[in-house]
Amino acid sequence: MPKTKIPAEYISDNPSLSGTDSVKVPAGTTAQRGTGVAGKFRFNTTLNKFEGYTDSWGEIGGSGGSALETDNFTGDDSTTAFTLSSSVSDEDNLIVFIDGVYQNKADYVASGTTLTLDTAPLAGRKIVVYHVRANVSGSNCILNSFSGNGSTTAFTLTQNPASENNTQVFIDGVYQRKSSYAVSGTTLTFDAAPGNGTAIEVMMFTQTDINTLPASFVSGLTEVTAVGADHMMIFDATDSALKKSLVSDVIEGTTGISSSADATAITINSSEEVSINTTTTFSNPLTTNQSGGSADSLRNQIAMTHTGASTAYHIKTVRAAATDEPAGLAFVQNTTTRFQLFENGNASIGDAMSSSHALSVSDQNNRSMDANATGQFRIRGNGYSSAFAMDGSALHIYHNSSSRDIILGTNETEQFKINRGGEITAPQHPVFEVSTTATGISGDIAFNTVYVNVGSNYSTSNGRFTAPVAGTYMFYTQYIKNGTNGTVRRRFLKNANVFNGSRQCRLDSGQDYEHGTMIQTVTLAANDYVTVDQYSGAAHGGTAYESFGGYLIG
Repeated sequence: MPKTKIPAEYISDNPSLSGTDSVKVPAGTTAQRGTGVAGKFRFNTTLNKFEGYTDSWGEIGGSGGSALETDNFTGDDSTTAFTLSSSVSDEDNLIVFIDGVYQNKADYVASGTTLTLDTAPLAGRKIVVYHVRANVSGSNCILNSFSGNGSTTAFTLTQNPASENNTQVFIDGVYQRKSSYAVSGTTLTFDAAPGNGTAIEVMMFTQTDINTLPASFVSGLTEVTAVGADHMMIFDATDSALKKSLVSDVIEGTTGISSSADATAITINSSEEVSINTTTTFSNPLTTNQSGGSADSLRNQIAMTHTGASTAYHIKTVRAAATDEPAGLAFVQNTTTRFQLFENGNASIGDAMSSSHALSVSDQNNRSMDANATGQFRIRGNGYSSAFAMDGSALHIYHNSSSRDIILGTNETEQFKINRGGEITAPQHPVFEVSTTATGISGDIAFNTVYVNVGSNYSTSNGRFTAPVAGTYMFYTQYIKNGTNGTVRRRFLKNANVFNGSRQCRLDSGQDYEHGTMIQTVTLAANDYVTVDQYSGAAHGGTAYESFGGYLIG
């Protein structure tokens, strides 16, 4: 029988089907979906589910569906990207296993319908991907990650999962039985502490409380996302619904709220800016003003008192000149200024105010140091106190413990210490002493045996001590003559040149194995170097008879 076309005018925009049987809708595989158009629906034979299209294909009903949607793949040793059956709103909505082993979230990323693994699974490996369906928007799973340290058993979650059944826990990819941990509020407690360095992942499934909607649910509502600057959300008791309403329909007089009485005024404008006791143009969310007064006078802006108390506290501005330009902010107890912040960024603590120092501390009570380290400037920590105090004779630095040292350092390295007994040490102070195993020494000497070399400023390769900083240094050397009965002369060289009048240590002929010692002080710039020169005759040599050393004096 030939097919008959029905004219379009006979087709209703809202057709009604009757009967007791059913209607068959188009069916096909996922690959046969065709071009998506909002309003389309079909039966997916690949997924065995009904699906519809809005801005993407998604399940719309059928047998009630499962909370999890499953995709299966097989590795081929090269592929890292796999196409999922539906778009993923958040990576936390995925649970991935390779040959039954859980994969940490850090091992893959998801974008739309594409899952990309960091490393291609080996050929033949079974890949199973579970989707947790999003009922509103965003993620229906919340991922918390921790690291074990071998001792901690309790970990704080970002939300209350309500029950262990709403969690899945993996340690280094291994699933943990519910009996191995407990959940109470936001605390997850293991029966045994996970090992040091283990990766702990806790997946929590979100829940929607009908009485208290979470922000993630509300943010998905059209009425809420459409709220503009002139709208607000209210609950309509008549319709039992949350509705969008104009602010002007709910609050009268949106141009501002003003009240004036007893020379006091508060103004809140439509931009939610507040002005107290001023009619000036709004420029800040909160503006206060008190005009008048002489230069450098304090003007009350905020006053705070306690009922029945005799002490009042004030926050004030300081007038800079005849104008009302502020020069700083002061915190005042009754009439005494305790703290002031100046417009140049400097600050003062105490009654005597000064803007010329970054931080100025004054003690109007003339406190002296005591056993508790109470002074003008006090530091407390680890149960101890230390303080700075100035009296008529000196600046004092003390602490209240006889078993603690005073240490100065840089880059977390001790540079200077006064210990509990009063001894002073400088562990990084440049100092060295070297010797040599060579015998019959002449010319420039490269001492090859190091006994002390703080700062590693002496080099055995060239025999040089190189000054790390500018300063005054003392050097010494000792030696004995060789058994040749000749004249032997030794000197120090600075940057390969003689200095200080070519001073030398000379051992004349006539006495074999005669002993000589030379000490010399020299001023060096940073990176200047000093060597020992055996420029006449020969020294006996050997570590028992040779030395070269020096140190920074200051």
